[in-house]
Amino acid sequence: MRAIFAAAAAVAAIPLAAADASPIEIIKGPPPADAPEVKIEATQFSTPEIRVKAGSAVKWVNADGATHNVHFRRGPAKGAPNAQGPTLNSGDAYVVKFSQAGQYEYIDTLHSTMKGKVIVE
Repeated sequence: MRAIFAAAAAVAAIPLAAADASPIEIIKGPPPADAPEVKIEATQFSTPEIRVKAGSAVKWVNADGATHNVHFRRGPAKGAPNAQGPTLNSGDAYVVKFSQAGQYEYIDTLHSTMKGKVIVE
């Protein structure tokens, strides 16, 4: 009987962080110096497809007169609590760090014809 309790205790001690970790992290403050930038202007993403290595960050800058956002709708971040970024007014920026390889397809939910993709290798 003790062996069963010991085995159950050992299994319960295994961390679950890897399964629950979000594949994206919102970076507060200045982005890394090497973070590529996607400008939002003329109601489009200036670079609709970008490639980065896992662990890298990407910065979106709203250089348009209208408000915009970035919402990851397909790929590893789909359904994550932080998959939809804030509304960006003109001049605002949004930085996301990608920890997991995959194709992250996103849209601007305020202008659904605006689409983009981050490919993380």
